[in-house]
This record gives sequence, structure tokens and C-alpha cells, in this order.
Amino acid sequence: MNSIKKVSEVRGNRINCPNYQICPICFGCRAFDSRDPECLICFEEGDTGGRRNFNVCDKKTHRDDLVNKMITKTVYKVDESINFNNYGGSE
Repeated sequence: MNSIKKVSEVRGNRINCPNYQICPICFGCRAFDSRDPECLICFEEGDTGGRRNFNVCDKKTHRDDLVNKMITKTVYKVDESINFNNYGGSE
């Protein structure tokens, strides 16, 4: 699986799993539960022999606080007295 990963390729999305919670970074499932037989099938199918699993998100790396920082837009407050319409690039 050397191509770019697509959400449509992840098993949880393909089978419309009711427990599938998409990770916005890797598209893997964030709701993996080792007690659920369907989750175990996803995990086994996604085993690439490497460090990461194709179908299951690595929640140690993609922690909730980091995910929120990555997908939250930074907002800057600008003083209302600044007029950007008249800015020509030089004074």
C-alpha cells in the first residue's frame, strides 16, 4: 500500500461499521476495541507488517489534544482601525 491512503479504502468506512470513528489525520478508526470481533478483523486486515496499522488509528500518536490543534484554524484579532483596502505594498 504505497499509494496515498483514502478514506474509502479503510475497512470501517467500506463496511459502514456503526462504531467507526474516523481520525482526521490518518483516516483510521479511533474506536478500536480489542473485545469486538469486527475490530479484530479490521486490525488483522490492516496489518502491514510495519509500525502502523492501515485500518486502525494510532491514538498514542494522534492524541485528541494534538488532533484538535492540527485541525483548528488559528484566529488572529486585528485592530479595527487598520484599513487593508488602502494598503498598496509601499508607503
